[in-house]
Amino acid sequence: MESSICSWLTAVDSGIYALPVELIRHIFDYLSVPDLKSLRFTCTKFARIGIEFLSLSEVHLIYTRDSFTRLRQISLHPFFSQRIKSIYYEGDRLCCLSSLDSWQSYITHVEDTLIASKPKDSANQVSQSKTVSEWRAERKLRYTEQHLKDGWENYQACVSEQKNIQDSQLDVQDIAYAIPRFPRLEKIRLSVGQKNSGPSDYVKQSFAKTLIIPKEQFAIFRDEHAGARQYVSLMMGVITSDEMATLQLGSSTKELRVVSGLTERSANLRVLHLDAVSWHILETTNQFVCSLHRAIRHLRVLKIVIKLEPKISYMEARECRENLENGSLYSLLTSAPDLESLHIGFNTLYSDQQPARLADIVGRHRWGNLREVTLGQIQTTEGELISFLKRHKTTLKVILIQNMRLEESVSWTGTLRRIRIMAPWDRALVCGKLYYGQQAMGADKFQYDIGMEGSGNENQCAVVRDYLTRKSPAYLPVLY
Repeated sequence: MESSICSWLTAVDSGIYALPVELIRHIFDYLSVPDLKSLRFTCTKFARIGIEFLSLSEVHLIYTRDSFTRLRQISLHPFFSQRIKSIYYEGDRLCCLSSLDSWQSYITHVEDTLIASKPKDSANQVSQSKTVSEWRAERKLRYTEQHLKDGWENYQACVSEQKNIQDSQLDVQDIAYAIPRFPRLEKIRLSVGQKNSGPSDYVKQSFAKTLIIPKEQFAIFRDEHAGARQYVSLMMGVITSDEMATLQLGSSTKELRVVSGLTERSANLRVLHLDAVSWHILETTNQFVCSLHRAIRHLRVLKIVIKLEPKISYMEARECRENLENGSLYSLLTSAPDLESLHIGFNTLYSDQQPARLADIVGRHRWGNLREVTLGQIQTTEGELISFLKRHKTTLKVILIQNMRLEESVSWTGTLRRIRIMAPWDRALVCGKLYYGQQAMGADKFQYDIGMEGSGNENQCAVVRDYLTRKSPAYLPVLY
């Protein structure tokens, strides 16, 4: 027995184990993840090399205790923590439904919405002949009484867990504890609410037993706005370590205690995406919120998509516009002087609602390195738009303008011609519904409906794109 063990050890020493580390890495390139995990158990040398092939570059965070615990554990790992470059925070929380009846009604409402929004096509004519109530009755068959009972119990447990997370400040503490321990962190994505891409598989799997997908617009805590707490938590993690701050958002005052032993710092954050967040995250009524702008001073790429509540979108659009007139978004953007890519968009129920003016967003500021810009559902004068493009003419190469409104009763044809004159652009497109004149509830008209990229109306988009980049004759073809 002893001789066989010695023979095996000799074979290992003279075999793959004896190869240079560079060759072992090359061999490991051909192995599957399960094989790598198994091989790491054989010896310390393979464990040390194999971990390089299993390392994470992004942490996907959701609003569950397990997810926050995982974030903290990764930050404490001596190898993985040094390789994290990105955090994707999908921060949706469950809606608060107080009774079994309201929970079942919510499930039915969601299914009704999905059924009613089914596209009508020739292949689905038989299905569409059924009424919504018939569809609902059939779909309910997939839930047995036991499924509904278990789903309700799981839902209550998840809601209770999320309330405890907020009451104990676990989310704020773990995020602020972890981020300073990721020295290579350069990208943060925060996503809440009803996104165009829908929830990730991670969210679907984590909340599948509740039979409900979280949507931040219907969050547990009505005194908070979509994404506000999550955004502040992330920015505090980037710039602070151990402090007490009083945060005021709307009518809600919360005390956020950050527990960490590290000194104050500011990560070299390069990319920040905020998707479907409330405009209330931009409110600057509190000095501490203003101080969060320090977190983005090194940004190169900034994307903000602001979602307005559909049921009160006209009123909220007016409130949003009034808030931005005070310079809240302008203050945020100008805190990042080295921006190379800027995407500012608003997502409302109706495309004729423009909750912000371009002048209130960018003012007369010039970003010296700005190469790409996307503007969506914003109103402006022709002069302000052209002035913004001219200020960045020497660096700007890509422009995308969607669902914009010219405040004057002027023709978009002339505006498009002026944008064309400033070419060469690497890529330029003005699309969606192009409005003119002041907003009038329910009575707005648009001059062009060019459609959006990916909406099936690619021909008109191509016509405008070629016109603006001077790839077509110097006249604008007829658009509808």
